[in-house]
Formats: sequence, structure tokens, C-alpha cells
Amino acid sequence: SAALRKTGAVVPPGYETGSDVVLIAFGDRSIGPDGQEQAAADAFEVALFGRGIQAKDADDRLSPISPPLKGRGEAEAVASAARGPWGWMTAGRVGSYAHREPESGGWKAGARLNVALYELGGSTEPARVETSGDVIDVSSAAAVTRALEEAAQEAAARVEGKIVASRRGRATIGVLVSGRKDPAFLLRLIGDLRRVPDVIGASLVSWDSLDSMALIHAYSAGPKVDVLAAYLLRADPSLRLGAIETDSGRLTVEGPEIAPSQDRGWP
Repeated sequence: SAALRKTGAVVPPGYETGSDVVLIAFGDRSIGPDGQEQAAADAFEVALFGRGIQAKDADDRLSPISPPLKGRGEAEAVASAARGPWGWMTAGRVGSYAHREPESGGWKAGARLNVALYELGGSTEPARVETSGDVIDVSSAAAVTRALEEAAQEAAARVEGKIVASRRGRATIGVLVSGRKDPAFLLRLIGDLRRVPDVIGASLVSWDSLDSMALIHAYSAGPKVDVLAAYLLRADPSLRLGAIETDSGRLTVEGPEIAPSQDRGWP
């Protein structure tokens, strides 16, 4: 189970921590980012972190990503990122200007940031964000840096909004299975969970022995715990329902009791 979960084979995108990480890949992917694009990527990573969103710069030389991002264009870079442990990728282009203000003698700078947000494993059409920042400072370099930071902060806020909107209604529901159980029963229960409308996946998380509690995760795009419980009982009336914990998103079920005359033990 743990090995499968690391590959992403059984967990839909957007339902676990690793799937929330945003890979930042600014600049022309055939040559990599220039100095201005690298500065914008750094500012954007910091801005996302400030909003509680994990992010990683694909071009960070001190801490390179593994596997490295490949591809000579945006589409190839997205395909390469989809093979890694990332939930999202942002491509980006940057523009800026700076000129001296005659009245104050200071420097006025502006920056424009165009970001394409890809949900890896989802739609190939990105959500696009365009932001800007305008600043006056005593030096041109300081003004451009602050303008880039302003544009990055606004871009991070808008990217956060798009990520939150895409996750609305999603929840990971834990199904605890008590009592004695065999593989056939667990497979049947997982199959019933997968057939619930708007449940986009279900997988076994842990199970140590026939008498131990098993944990299944159901990945819901809508149904709450109580609705899920109702569907399970409708699919298999012999199930016995235990606790329904709406706050923690968890329910407990137990298979049908075996009559003593039919209990021949488990292989």
C-alpha cells in the first residue's frame, strides 16, 4: 500500500500532501530562466509559502529537484513534471521597466508577471494569471525588485484562489473496518465505495491481520460521511454501521456476523 501510494497509482491528484506541491518553472524552458525570471520565481515561491502552499523552484541550483525537469518547451515541461511528485506546475514570463522620476529624483519601476497554472494529471488547459506591480525607490534595482515582489504576491493570491476553488468539495474519508475480515470482503467493500457517485477512488491504506482494524480511504468529490454510509448500507444491507464522525470525516463499519455453525475459521 505504501509503495503504491508513493507512485500516485491509487491516490487521485489533489487528495494528499504531496499532490499539493506547486513546481515553479519560469522562463523559456529551452534555455532556462534569465536573472529577472529567476528573481520572480524566488519571490513567487516565498509568496506561495506565506499562504501555506508548498512550492519548489525547478531551477534551484542549490537544491535541485529529482527527477529533473526535462523538455524544450512548455508542453514538454508539463509532461515531464506530471511524472514527478508534483500536483501543479506554473510556467511564467516576466517583463519590467524602470525610469527616473524628474520630480522626486527616484526611480519608478513596474513589473508584469504572466503565470500559467497547470493541474498535473488533470486538464491540459492551464488557468492563466496576469499581475503587475509598480514601485518608486531610490535605485532602479531596488525598485524593480520590489515591483517583482508585488506582482508575485498578487499572483500567489490568485493562484491560491484557483487551487482552493479546484479542491472545493473534495475530501478524504477514512473507512475503518472492524471485526474479522478476509481479502474478498475488503475487495467487495472497496468496490462498493468506488461505485458511489462522485467518489473518484478508494484504496486500502493499512491492514495487518484478519482480526485487526483495516483502514480504507475513499476520495470524495462531493458526498459527505453520512451520505457515503447510506450508499454502503444500500449496496450491502448485511453491513453493520458503527460510528459516523462527521467532523473528522470518518466512519466505522463491520461485516456480517458469521453463524457459529458456519464459522470454519479463516485460511
